[in-house]
Amino acid sequence: MGSLTKTVLRIIAMMGRPFERHRNIVFDKRAVKSIGVFALSGIGNLLLATPCLEALKKSMPWARLEVIVVSRGSKAALENNPYIDKVIVYDGHPFRSIFALRRRRYDLVFNTLPSGIINAFLGFVCGARYRVGHVYDAGGSQTTLFHNITVMHRPVHEVERNIDLLSVLGIKVQTKEPRVYLKKDEIKAAENTVNKFNERLLIGMHPGSNSNQTWKRWGIANFVALAQMLRDKYKARVLFFLGPDEMELAPRIKEKMSDADIFTGSFRENAALIGQCSAMVANDSGLGHLAVAVGTPVISIMGPVDPDRIGPYGPKGHHIRHHIPCSPCYDVTRPFKCTNANQMECLKRIAPNHVLKALIDQKMLNCGRGKWL
Repeated sequence: MGSLTKTVLRIIAMMGRPFERHRNIVFDKRAVKSIGVFALSGIGNLLLATPCLEALKKSMPWARLEVIVVSRGSKAALENNPYIDKVIVYDGHPFRSIFALRRRRYDLVFNTLPSGIINAFLGFVCGARYRVGHVYDAGGSQTTLFHNITVMHRPVHEVERNIDLLSVLGIKVQTKEPRVYLKKDEIKAAENTVNKFNERLLIGMHPGSNSNQTWKRWGIANFVALAQMLRDKYKARVLFFLGPDEMELAPRIKEKMSDADIFTGSFRENAALIGQCSAMVANDSGLGHLAVAVGTPVISIMGPVDPDRIGPYGPKGHHIRHHIPCSPCYDVTRPFKCTNANQMECLKRIAPNHVLKALIDQKMLNCGRGKWL
């Protein structure tokens, strides 16, 4: 159904292209009373869009800002954010959503990265006066029909490309680091948990990933080996974090480390605990970006994905990767397939001692428990 919907929308876009008229849209933010932001992507991408959301609200504090997301987990990531008035979970049916979206009466709509034909269509059917998005294919036919203010892609980080959407409207961005806003009781509960540990040095680990992108995973054996090094050499307490789609990893971790601390709480509970950690080691995943968003330094293990485009962002975001000719190779517009004869060589060449050295080089093992921003 998803593929059929996208095909229908592409045909509509291509049929409409000859009838498009070039219009010079003059943006008047005084006319904006309601803003809709379509962020129909994973939690990691959503977190990378939070600087954009903050700048939008600061530039038009009188306007109601609503964010449309794809899951309850994404909604949890934006909970308690002072710059957002409402978060709506999209039901996955673009045509069924038309009337509900039109009732929101948005004056301005944005499509944050990675966007696509469905995002563009949903922004279009809202009937908003201003519809802002990236041109995301070679011809630009889809976005030039469904958007009336477009921005060309630049070969820069996703945070910067989202900011480009604001720059075209003359909106300046002051804060570029992703943020998650935790409540006092969430922080207190996390503090109560870690205060039970004797160890001063707490290292978080996320060995999972999106269930549709398991090829991003460095491997349980590598994470456990690194955890054992941190225990033996630095007397660290290692906390493994797993999401709802990653529970099958728990017995595999326990098989190799029977006394491992595994946390499988809600997004908000895990966020608060990660905020108490001295450092985080993660695959290229949403929890890697979450660490930065709660002020914890992170080392993300990157393989086929370009860290300069989608890696952890800001002074606390770091990554490690092995440079081989075919990496990075991931293209978000097509299914991933490793073409290297030595399958996933880019990840296989990263050894636990390499990650340990990265933690040492970034001085992540010299601090105590994480501090809140």
